[in-house]
Amino acid sequence: MERRATGAVVIRHHLTDERFQTDFAGIHGDKVVLVDEDVMSPDATKGNARGWIYDLATGHVTAVTDVPGAPPLSRYGPQAAMSADGKYYYSASVDGGFSNCVGEIDLATMRGRVVDCANTGGSILYVNSGDAGATWTHFTSGGFDGCRVGRGIRMGKPVTIAPDACDTFDTATLGTWQLRTTQTPGQPMQPALPLVAIDGTTQIDLGEARGQSLIVCGGYAYWKRDVRGPTPAQDLLRWRPGRPPEVVFRQPEPPSDSAEAMLLTPKACTDGSVLTVAVTRTTGVSFTATVFSLP
Repeated sequence: MERRATGAVVIRHHLTDERFQTDFAGIHGDKVVLVDEDVMSPDATKGNARGWIYDLATGHVTAVTDVPGAPPLSRYGPQAAMSADGKYYYSASVDGGFSNCVGEIDLATMRGRVVDCANTGGSILYVNSGDAGATWTHFTSGGFDGCRVGRGIRMGKPVTIAPDACDTFDTATLGTWQLRTTQTPGQPMQPALPLVAIDGTTQIDLGEARGQSLIVCGGYAYWKRDVRGPTPAQDLLRWRPGRPPEVVFRQPEPPSDSAEAMLLTPKACTDGSVLTVAVTRTTGVSFTATVFSLP
């Protein structure tokens, strides 16, 4: 780490394996969490993610695997969240499971624990930020064809979101509101999923969302939407109770005859208040990612 005269701190994070790239970054106070994902290996041989916690005050670096009580990261470790009270939640692999639990590390005490685990044969995916900590999706059969239930954390304990539904894909909580996208079990994955916000008996239709793009940050729910037509683009929208959804960023698609592909991704809620967004451009096997933040 390098501390500059301006007060800025530069972290030089070295990747020792060419299969990996840094795919999650979160910060709370003097602690920074970086997680690297194996992006080059096929799913059958994909390695588990690797995570590190940098202490900006001392310069010390701690591997997630060295935090007492913290379960190992799964191959989907970058599916993670940072809460406003300084807790890091992530996709974990316990007892050799595929991605079967949610881990938590308290960055103040540097102690970890297992928050929630799937049933035998099930899995947990899409760990994401929620206004009370984190949310995730419990796949009860381990695959897309089975029942999917939204889960989250409240007062330090796991709770179920929309318990009467098996078609949940993404989940989020915003105050007393529960947000979720739906995808019929057993059906092919759809590029646009219906997104609703529910508060008791009140339900608001928020339009369409790309799967795995719903995230809560700084008092807003954010998600991605594809814009079709003569000028296709990818939109980033946000919503909070009492206001209509609004487009906060639009990224035009490359021309249809271009060899370039583009992907807009809301990545993480940094410190519980700042949303990190990535625009990745791919040509063949090479890619360039531009990362920016929205307050």
